[in-house]
Amino acid sequence: MWLVVLFFMPVINVLFFLALCALPPRDRAEDSEGAPWPGPSGLDGMIPRSALGSAVLSIFLTCVLGLVFLVLGTLVIGADGWGLFVALPFCLGMFSALLYSYQLLLRD
Repeated sequence: MWLVVLFFMPVINVLFFLALCALPPRDRAEDSEGAPWPGPSGLDGMIPRSALGSAVLSIFLTCVLGLVFLVLGTLVIGADGWGLFVALPFCLGMFSALLYSYQLLLRD
């Protein structure tokens, strides 16, 4: 978990990601893989099952969330520091990947 610190170092983070891209994939036994959650939940009906639909939903929702937090951060709170330039892009990327892959992970 300490390797996460390398993400925040300017030149080292690029080298770290290049090293991760160069690593060969690990083979896993099929019985060792399982769903990260126990079963269906309320989000199953809201997130589209197609790859295109979940991509459009993830782009739309992260744009809306980004604009809301941008307005809250700059106009309401009046701060445009770390939260706006580091946390917001990081969280938006994470949310879009989670929304896009939600139904795709359930199908596998």
